[in-house]
Amino acid sequence: MKEGVMDVADFKLTTISFLPGTEGQNQDGQDYFIYIKEPMDDYSSAPRSSFFDALEISKEESIKNGNWRCISTSSNQSVELHFRSYADKRIISVTINLPSYQLDISSYAWYRQRKAFLKLECPEQVCQDLVEGLLQRIFVKYKGKTAYLSLKQSRRGVTSKNFS
Repeated sequence: MKEGVMDVADFKLTTISFLPGTEGQNQDGQDYFIYIKEPMDDYSSAPRSSFFDALEISKEESIKNGNWRCISTSSNQSVELHFRSYADKRIISVTINLPSYQLDISSYAWYRQRKAFLKLECPEQVCQDLVEGLLQRIFVKYKGKTAYLSLKQSRRGVTSKNFS
């Protein structure tokens, strides 16, 4: 790997946050199933327990080919996924607004003098190819339809495309 170039495989899912929605938002009782593909050479490979196995929060059957993991939710407005690279000391945060599939991408870098991760305020500091690579590792199923996430703009702002 070249100096200063980040590799998608270096980023591991480390944190999941559920942001609560308004009461009665999802009245049909259907769950959103969020699938995330993890690199095969990471902490989730057999025989050790994975982050998802410890959470046990999905009722959906796992995908047999590949290292796909699934989480489910029915009453949350958004799900925030943090992908961390220990080599580059960087965190990429992907927030998915579940009703609209609108995306919010943030990046955090380690500041040694403050001994903390601080949010980068300039969006151009987030490598677009890296974010696209992370988004290719995520898809959402709801009511039998599958949404693949992308930074391609269909309207103003960062959006995703919903394919059935």
